[in-house]
Amino acid sequence: MKRLIAAAIILLPQIASAAEMTFDIGKTKSGDEFLVADGSISDLTPYLLNAMVASGRWKGGLLVLNSKGGSVVSALAMGRIIREQGMATMVKPGDICMSACAYLFLGGDERFAPKGAALGMHRFRFGNDDADKKTLTNEAQSLSGALIEYFVEMGISPEALAVAMRAAPEDMYVFSQEEMQSYRITYEHDQSTAAKSCIPASFQDPLGLYKNEPRCK
Repeated sequence: MKRLIAAAIILLPQIASAAEMTFDIGKTKSGDEFLVADGSISDLTPYLLNAMVASGRWKGGLLVLNSKGGSVVSALAMGRIIREQGMATMVKPGDICMSACAYLFLGGDERFAPKGAALGMHRFRFGNDDADKKTLTNEAQSLSGALIEYFVEMGISPEALAVAMRAAPEDMYVFSQEEMQSYRITYEHDQSTAAKSCIPASFQDPLGLYKNEPRCK
């Protein structure tokens, strides 16, 4: 059913990206409703999303995204909210889901990004000129670990993160359709050849937190 709604949404006009993320209700021509999230992710956004889904109305529904990114921590929280609700995520052809938005996208129980949709990640930027090097290093390591844990939790190959982290904060690594399928960034329940989640071979795990997870070959 979600795939049919997603297919119908492809034919709708492109969403105009807003400054700060807002939520609205969209409808396909056949009357099926879906939730639209448009704009940048802020510290407040997870609370807005939680208020939208608290009633259970969107349980198992579809969330259509269009965003340049925003707060990574908020995006991870939102991804867990929509996974708990069993919601699917989608980026429409002509729309984008970049940086933190991509992490939110990964929370979808099913994930659709048809040809023409752009989904990208890059290395995150930390702190400011006044922060000391040790503090920035600790923060970066902490977030890196949290992202790896999130990818494994969501069933995504952390190899995707390793590839995307090669892009500088001012650049963006946009995944191809083939990469999205291979890394399980996009996923449908009826896929018969889904890629298995694995930890990048080069990933350092001094605390042994991921010792039972398979390493990518």
